[in-house]
Amino acid sequence: MSTSPYGHFKVHSYLLKTHSSVLRDMLLDQGLRPTAISLEVPSGDLKLFLDLMHQSEPDMSNNWPQCKRVIDLCLLYDCKIVLERLRFRLKPLAPQAAWEIFCMASQCEDVSLARKALKSMGNDEEHRILVLTSLSLKDATRPSLPFLLGLIVQLHQKCEIRTRYQNGLTNFQGVDWMTIGKSFKPIT
Repeated sequence: MSTSPYGHFKVHSYLLKTHSSVLRDMLLDQGLRPTAISLEVPSGDLKLFLDLMHQSEPDMSNNWPQCKRVIDLCLLYDCKIVLERLRFRLKPLAPQAAWEIFCMASQCEDVSLARKALKSMGNDEEHRILVLTSLSLKDATRPSLPFLLGLIVQLHQKCEIRTRYQNGLTNFQGVDWMTIGKSFKPIT
């Protein structure tokens, strides 16, 4: 495999065939000459992608943008096992991209990862003040329906509590994401 800039990786075709239906079809094509498969991704991304194929604990360097690019590679090349391995290691990255990780967790039905992401929503510049009235259509279409409904229920309950205590008894500033994360559950 080769990648930009100037990265070359020698990979046994068995590894690629095992983990990717797209690469398997490509490598089994009799009309394909044996040349390097070129991917237009940074060599560090390809290294992590390949490491996830054969290592139980690859170095992920706690870098959400890189992990997002590797997730996109997994989706492009239909690498479900690699995507699962990556997903199991995303909890430490939740503070970097809480909303994106919540949405991904919802698509994979991973309640534990969704809770961790919600607890980290206070770090998300764009979504930390998310309330029912500020939920955009774009944001509402990203998580799965059961997870979105679970989040709406939690936001509604916390909004009722805030309204109940507005008469000076308690002063809530923003959303209590730790509490929402702890009590979150999808609605089925």
